[in-house]
Amino acid sequence: MASSSSSSISPKLEYEVFLSFRGADTRVNITSHLYEAFCQKKIKTFIDDSLVRGEEISPSLLKAIKHSKISVIIFSKGYAPSRWCLKELEEIVKCKNTYDQIVIPVFYDVDPSDVRNQTGDFGKAFAELEKRFMDDSEMLQRWRTALRDAANISGYHSKNSSSSICFLFLLSFPDLLRTDSDDYNSVITSKYLVGLESSIEEIENLLCSKGVCKLGIWGIGGIGKTTLADAIFKKISKQFEESYFIPNIREESEKSGGLNDLCQKLSSAVLGDEHPNHRFTFTRRSLISRKKVLIVFDDITNLNQIQCLMAVFGELDSYSRIIITSRDKHVLRNCEVDHIHEMTKLSLVDSFKLFVLHAFRGNPPTKDYIKLSFEVVDYTEGLPLPLEVLGSFLFTRTKREWESALENLKTSPPVDVQKVLKISYEGLDDKKKCVFLDIACFFKGYKRDLVEAILNARNVDAHIHINVLIERSLITTSYDTITMHDLLEEMGREIVRQESINNPGGRCHLWDREDIFSVLKNNTGTRAIRSICLDMSEVEELHLNPEAFNKMPNLRFLKISGSKDGKKVHGFENLKSDFSELRYFCFHGYPSKSLPPKFNPENLVALYMPNSTVEKLWTGNQDLVNLKYVNLSYSKHLRRIPDLSLMPNLESLNLNDCTSLLESFSSIHNLRKLVFLYLEGCKSLTNLSISDNCQSLREVYLSNCSNLETVQHLPDTIEGLYLDGTAIKEFPSIGHLFRLVRLSLRKCSKLERLPDSICELKSLKYVCLLGCSKLDRLPNEMGNLQTLEELELGKISFAEIPTCMTSLINLEILYLRSCKMRKRSGIPLVDLSVFQRMAELCLINCCIEVLPSSIDQLLSLQHLDIAQNNLETLPESIKDLPKLATLILSNCQRLKYLPELPRSLQKIIAENCVSLESISSLFLCTDSFIDIIDFANCFKLKLEMTDAFLLNIERSAAYNHRQEHLERCIGLQ
Repeated sequence: MASSSSSSISPKLEYEVFLSFRGADTRVNITSHLYEAFCQKKIKTFIDDSLVRGEEISPSLLKAIKHSKISVIIFSKGYAPSRWCLKELEEIVKCKNTYDQIVIPVFYDVDPSDVRNQTGDFGKAFAELEKRFMDDSEMLQRWRTALRDAANISGYHSKNSSSSICFLFLLSFPDLLRTDSDDYNSVITSKYLVGLESSIEEIENLLCSKGVCKLGIWGIGGIGKTTLADAIFKKISKQFEESYFIPNIREESEKSGGLNDLCQKLSSAVLGDEHPNHRFTFTRRSLISRKKVLIVFDDITNLNQIQCLMAVFGELDSYSRIIITSRDKHVLRNCEVDHIHEMTKLSLVDSFKLFVLHAFRGNPPTKDYIKLSFEVVDYTEGLPLPLEVLGSFLFTRTKREWESALENLKTSPPVDVQKVLKISYEGLDDKKKCVFLDIACFFKGYKRDLVEAILNARNVDAHIHINVLIERSLITTSYDTITMHDLLEEMGREIVRQESINNPGGRCHLWDREDIFSVLKNNTGTRAIRSICLDMSEVEELHLNPEAFNKMPNLRFLKISGSKDGKKVHGFENLKSDFSELRYFCFHGYPSKSLPPKFNPENLVALYMPNSTVEKLWTGNQDLVNLKYVNLSYSKHLRRIPDLSLMPNLESLNLNDCTSLLESFSSIHNLRKLVFLYLEGCKSLTNLSISDNCQSLREVYLSNCSNLETVQHLPDTIEGLYLDGTAIKEFPSIGHLFRLVRLSLRKCSKLERLPDSICELKSLKYVCLLGCSKLDRLPNEMGNLQTLEELELGKISFAEIPTCMTSLINLEILYLRSCKMRKRSGIPLVDLSVFQRMAELCLINCCIEVLPSSIDQLLSLQHLDIAQNNLETLPESIKDLPKLATLILSNCQRLKYLPELPRSLQKIIAENCVSLESISSLFLCTDSFIDIIDFANCFKLKLEMTDAFLLNIERSAAYNHRQEHLERCIGLQ
């Protein structure tokens, strides 16, 4: 064997990394973790569930190893007894000796010396292998040699968690994958550009296109806007005749000379008068307007700054490019940029890497500091600035100092970080500052519509204020929910703490339990207090003085939670305050029969009292024109509710499981703005009619109203109607519900027929009829429902075949359970070729004896559940389903044989198939790896344990998606 590659021509590289591992030991931890990290870094990695179809496994593996630049071998306790793994290892060592392939061993929970000498537990496992192949001593010797050679290579050895060893590996992974003598590469791999590679590439491509001459970079302070702009400037400035980087424009503009001085300095630089203290990066040229120029304006806060600075340059050539960084998205729009690049937080891997570069100067952290490092990374939530600040601060400090610093971070972020984050806040006017503090101290995580409704006050519309906060990166919205970075939340709370450091009663917001207890017990509240958010989950009891809230006339938001049945809070019902300014009141498990006698709800926008013991809210009727949201769900003692007609702006009413409620709900008729109506479990409700006056109503929830027999009328605005578990026998005409999207009648055991008018619903996408045992047919014209995507039928004995189903060509999910024909043993399946969009087909316990061969026509099918049927085999055509990922055959007690299955299959469940005797050898030898295989209680099944099938078994047990494991390993879940 050659000892050098000098006499061998290296094969063409197809992969950068080849991963060799034993699936049963490492698949769900370090292997999946490493693979995800490589993929994230765009390192082309071969993992042996990615073989090209139709090839034999061994030749494909040999080729993949041979055509890889680096082989990473993950030695684990189960590596030694695997012939498959040792064959891989033998080939890897051969390629190392022949082509100088780079080999990196990782010793995962095994000692390198045990691998080298085949001793310890690793040696015992290898001895078992020797017994199996004692007749082939030459092969065994080759494997011993390969183990020795590989274990002699310097690698990574750790008994830590998979996440720890993975990060240690990535941090020190040699720069062997890409080499380039270009000066820029030294910049792109520097510690300042961690995680910015893809953004640099994206922006460079945009600036090379004709449509983007002016580009904005937008994001929160400390997220790396300037760093990114500087990296791009350094990379592409050589392509321009002139290049200028103007930093810290906001800061320079705030100095004594202001923007005028800044423009004069820039003008001097452009005209060639070099002043080294200006800090402008430029190349000396003349006649700027005729040249191809690159300009970076860093940290712009208003349009006037750009207009003044651009005046220095005059009209630029069409090939010139301008980059502007700003915290304010609206400013970038005013600057008329062609594209806005939004900065995103660093990934967990990049966050850890950046932190280690500063805290350990790039060296891997020792075992004692790994967990602490993860805590810091988790705290910063991917924001580069605090990672750098905290990393530098903790450099060379002791473990005890780290622990102390982390404890202090819970209440006080680093000053340097707060100073940067606070810049955007200080640029707000007073009203917007107030809205920001309301969100930081109370409304983080709330729905935007709710927050706007609550904050809208006299002559104030919160919508524009929230938009400004979003544009300045102080808050974000996701799925209509308002949130913010934890560091911004803490910054806001620190601003409030500074309002009155020693007297919590002088602050506008209270959220700390000890501060709240102090204010309430000592009656030290003041007019300053706007909100109180009290979590009682870790508090024993609170006894309220009747005058505890009297000194808080401006209290607007009050939330008490975390107290089971509210019994930890005593005396609330005796409070003397009228709470007249309260706009949001939330008390989970309110413990009394009614609210305080002076409670004045005239300004209430939202009232949330779920799981309370209240019987009535207050005495008398009041006009509640501001009230929009009421939630009294699970208040099982509630007997009366206020007159709903006096709440003309009510949008959401939730009275789920108010089982003692005695109401006809006739006052609902006047609620013109009602959108959501929740009356689930209101057992006293026998009939309901909702007037057309309810012009905004979209969702009606009446499930488990077990005595509800009729719904006489519904407005045509309804999009979702839920009547599960009701006593309805038949519907009135519903053809006028042209907006209806979802109709659920689950367990309506008295329902005898559906109205023919259901066939007129042109928006209907979902129908559920599970457990409608008296229903024996579907309307003949139901096939007209061309928008229907999901149909669920269960425990129905059809009088005749529902032929309408063949017309439902847009079905994506069809679920039939325990459905039968009255005069036949099972349901004859319709032509399946019409269902080209069907992704999920469930035919459970439908007495099916033969699955049609046309099953292969379901080209979109991903999930097939045919459990509890009378099948003896499956059609051979099943192998041609291109997207099938899940196959469930449980309790098919007549099933005897399984043919070849699709290579896309990831999960097969066939437990309790007591007659199953054999499986296609093609299935056993498939080159695709199935994540979950379950043949429990298949007593007659005899399997040939081929290497391929063993490998499938190894990789099937409890395997979840790699990303989920990555997150779980590093504490995101």
